[in-house]
Amino acid sequence: RIVYAIGGRLHTRRLDQLETVTLAGTEGAIEPIISPDGSRLGYVQDRKLKVRSFDADAVTVLADVFDVFGASWADDGRILFAQRAQVLAVPAGGGASSVLYDAGENASVHGPQLLPGGESLLFTRRQGVVQGGN
Repeated sequence: RIVYAIGGRLHTRRLDQLETVTLAGTEGAIEPIISPDGSRLGYVQDRKLKVRSFDADAVTVLADVFDVFGASWADDGRILFAQRAQVLAVPAGGGASSVLYDAGENASVHGPQLLPGGESLLFTRRQGVVQGGN
């Protein structure tokens, strides 16, 4: 399955089908990510990190967020996201966020990915003035 944002909403298409489906209630959503088992979708909408099943419209809010610069769904059930100068993780089932990495002042981090085995974190770090984003 693929998920993409276009026209201010999220859309999905199963790879074994030709039809694209617009996901209801995803107006203004960004940073779509798919769970490792392909059953759930995570995204940022209205400054909140949200999760929903592809089979139901029920949405769970996991965290308040701002200036998100990439997100990923780790094999261990955590969702990682870059928020300004930090990489944070939150359990996909709910719970408190924890800081995995802090780049410090005048830096930003982008596109965090937990590598297989869960011992290494891959991301891009930029040094310089951090600008506001989404």
